[in-house]
Amino acid sequence: MKNQFFKLTMAVGLSVTMLFSNVIPALAADGDNTITGSGTGTSTGHLDNDYIEVTLPTERTVANTFNFYVDPEDIIGKGGVFETDAVVSNNDLVYFAISSNEATQQYASTSDELEITIKSYLDANVSVVASLSGNDASTITLVDTSGNIDNSAAADDTSLWLGLKVGDNETVALSADGVSSNCDVSGQSDKFDISGNIHTSYAVTPKADQTWDSISISMAGKAQLTKNATGIVAPEVVFVFTVTLPDAAAASTAITGAYVSANQQYDLTLPDGVTLSSASDVTNLTVNGVAITDFTLNGGKNKIRINRSDIKTALGGDTGSWATTDTFTFTFTANGVSYKAENVAKNG
Repeated sequence: MKNQFFKLTMAVGLSVTMLFSNVIPALAADGDNTITGSGTGTSTGHLDNDYIEVTLPTERTVANTFNFYVDPEDIIGKGGVFETDAVVSNNDLVYFAISSNEATQQYASTSDELEITIKSYLDANVSVVASLSGNDASTITLVDTSGNIDNSAAADDTSLWLGLKVGDNETVALSADGVSSNCDVSGQSDKFDISGNIHTSYAVTPKADQTWDSISISMAGKAQLTKNATGIVAPEVVFVFTVTLPDAAAASTAITGAYVSANQQYDLTLPDGVTLSSASDVTNLTVNGVAITDFTLNGGKNKIRINRSDIKTALGGDTGSWATTDTFTFTFTANGVSYKAENVAKNG
């Protein structure tokens, strides 16, 4: 039994000796206990976030959706047909083929909607330009509002109103010079993963099984009832769809930011004279490149307010970059304008 106790005691004793041998420094002969060391900082670099993937309608889809008939003499209303099937007439005298559950093709004076689907980490802009074909031989006068057309009685000349609607924008009328409508689409950063690591480069990739934002586009028309439509030629309309990201080189508008300790909030102050309608006007708010989704506006709606606790959480808390960061850079977009507040002190 003595031998067993001795061996156990020796094992513990050796372990303790090894432990202490790692932490007891060597003393210089002159008693100087100073050592010198350093820590090297490494930048994580740039996040390649200008990812955009757009699903545009095909030429065939555009044609099938936006081809239309103009019926100035209301022949359809008198019982006429386009092909063989009966057609439900309308008072606007313009007919787009529309989708329905009916056995025969249905028509209406407002077209079906085309969809442009956008996968984008950043805000994007959708532009739709509608113009008359360069070979257009139309003999119909275009008017700027459907209210200018009165079908209570037949007129001598034919006129036509064609309206373009993009997203939630107001419908705009096609003119001889063409028309355009632009719509902003907010970035969908929460639907992307960040790939890469400190040794390579960082980029964003779309997550699987996501529902992506889209913009709807439609046309509507109204034609003037005409006494005699002999020789009348309807217009040909050409559409150009463009989706773009903001100019990455465009300078952001510099603003100021400050920590308000009394409220435990950071305030980002907009330029003089700039106010917002609501917090929803603000998109892609980041702090040190990390997205922030919780924020409010002050009463005057010229300041964006972010809780300190939300920023601490976003930056990883006491074990993340929050613990080692003394200043912040905030960026966001509001009503199409990019803003940046730099060197915002962490503790005021």
